[in-house]
Amino acid sequence: MECPYCKHTLTQSEVVSLLRSLDKAKKDCVVCHKPFVGSKSAKTCSSACRSKAYRLRKSTRAS
Repeated sequence: MECPYCKHTLTQSEVVSLLRSLDKAKKDCVVCHKPFVGSKSAKTCSSACRSKAYRLRKSTRAS
C-alpha cells in the first residue's frame, strides 16, 4: 500500500496506524471547551473533565 500523500510504500504497522488515526476527530471538550483529538464518540478531553461532567449531571438530576 502507498501513502496517499507522499507515495512511499507503507509497512503493515504504518497501515494499521493510519487506519486508527482515521477514526479520530478534532472537537471541543463539553466541560472546559478546549480543543482535543479523540474518538468520534468522545465528548471530554480528559478523565478529569469526564468526572466533572458526571458530577454536574448527577447534581442536576438530584435537584
